Amino acid sequence: MSALEKEMLPAGSVVKAGGQTVLLTGFQNTEKDGTVIAGYFCVPWPYGYLGEESLYFIRRNDISEVISRGYCDERGKEFWGYVTKYADGIEAMEPGQALLLEQILKEIREKAEEDGGKKQ
Repeated sequence: MSALEKEMLPAGSVVKAGGQTVLLTGFQNTEKDGTVIAGYFCVPWPYGYLGEESLYFIRRNDISEVISRGYCDERGKEFWGYVTKYADGIEAMEPGQALLLEQILKEIREKAEEDGGKKQ
C-alpha cells in the first residue's frame, strides 16, 4: 500500500476514485466477507449531497489521486493521525481481534472529548 493509500485524508478533500471525482465527507469502516475495510463516505463533486442516493462509501485504497486536501490545522492533523492509526489497526486485524480495535477507538473518543472542551 502506498503512502497515498495509507494516510487518511481530512474531510473536505477532493479525490479521484474509480474514475469519478468525489468529495470526502467523513471516515467510516465497513465489513465485507468477514474483513473490516477502512474508507470514507463521499459525495459526487462538484454537486455534493443530493439525497441519500448520492452518499456512498469508498475504500481508502480506491483513491487514485488527491486533487485537493481538506483544511487541516494542528488539531485536525492530530485527529486524522488517530483515524489513520484506527484504520491501520482494523485492516490488520484477524477476525476476533476486537481488543486492539477497542483500544484505538477509546483513544479516539478520549481525544475528541478533550478537544471538545477546548475553546477554538
